[in-house]
Amino acid sequence: MRVAITGASGFVGNRLVEKFYLEKLHDVTAVVRGTWGLAMPARFDLDWKVCDHFDVKELSRAFEGCEAVVHAAIGAPYKEMAKAVYSAANKAGVRRVVILSSASIYNQNPVPGITESSPLPEKPMFRYNSDKIAADRAVRRLRARGQTEVVFLMPGIVYGPRSRWIANLATEVIEGTAYLIRGGNGVCNAVYIDNLVEAVRLSLTAPKVDREAFFISDAETVTWRDFYRPIVSELGLEVEELPVIDDVPVPHVPITDRLRERVLITTESRRVQKLKPIVPSFLKKVYKLVIPTRPSGRVLTNPWEPLEPRKIEVSLEISALQQCNYKLPNTKAEQLLKFVPPVQFDEGMRRSIAWLEFAGFPIVLRKNKGPASERPASGTSSPAPAGHLPRRESSLASVVETKDAR
Repeated sequence: MRVAITGASGFVGNRLVEKFYLEKLHDVTAVVRGTWGLAMPARFDLDWKVCDHFDVKELSRAFEGCEAVVHAAIGAPYKEMAKAVYSAANKAGVRRVVILSSASIYNQNPVPGITESSPLPEKPMFRYNSDKIAADRAVRRLRARGQTEVVFLMPGIVYGPRSRWIANLATEVIEGTAYLIRGGNGVCNAVYIDNLVEAVRLSLTAPKVDREAFFISDAETVTWRDFYRPIVSELGLEVEELPVIDDVPVPHVPITDRLRERVLITTESRRVQKLKPIVPSFLKKVYKLVIPTRPSGRVLTNPWEPLEPRKIEVSLEISALQQCNYKLPNTKAEQLLKFVPPVQFDEGMRRSIAWLEFAGFPIVLRKNKGPASERPASGTSSPAPAGHLPRRESSLASVVETKDAR
């Protein structure tokens, strides 16, 4: 079966291409938004298409001859992209589209006991949540009058080699800004990348799953402390050394932030972007001052210079995630998709740490089989204190999630 994969240069999309091609599971058409996105898919002798992921005509040409589409691309506005992908698939005669949605549509700290049939929260906690909800609803409306089937997968924290969750945590440990909320005892609804790929594979052919949605996670129930421990240890520290923040309420996004998000949604729309060339430059400068689109960063003149300890800033998203006390169930996926995660959590972390070493992170004495507390404290392999580990900047940007990643 020929499968088109949107966002084929991203974290999830690239791994789908790799697994489907190398294991000869399906013929693949890698769909990317620019020639720059071909760096990863072009390693293989496969079909590829470059097209605007918001353009129905271009996408429909890319999907010609495909029986299925996996929508793994991201980009605002999510709703418009999802509508374009489904409409193009329907126009091209595709049999089924698998949409990679998110467990975050039920918020980062979901109400215990929810299932895929539970009502969605009336007030999504973050813009990402509401964007994903809007995208899924738009696709369902299109499916009601279309012919192409649709399946929604809702993974939680997707980790593995090249994942931002792995790279960012390692970077925070190095910089001395990693922390745990309330001891890290909250549930981490993690799913290793290959387990998600397996769920996608099953979703492409499973019978009687049209319009169904599935939570997808690892088999094990792990806490955020469990998730942090192996990476922190391999960087020469102990998870018990991380700052613990106890007095943190479940975050509430202020009305000012919500208004700012609405402004950003509007300005990112395709209609407004088309007007951008005729907007006076002084208005653009005023907009950027009032509504900053990204945080400012610190530039290092020497990538190996020791970093001074940074002030820990608690992220609202991380705070909500680490206060989760419910393991999202795989029950429905097990029953209808026959989903069994092939990779255990410990193995997923082992592979993730191997990638960190490959990517140039300062993994210390990784081959020493003893626990971190028994490792030698002297010599060239001695770990430096948190916040003073050397950091390699040059190669990381090319090996972490790319623009199309999830």
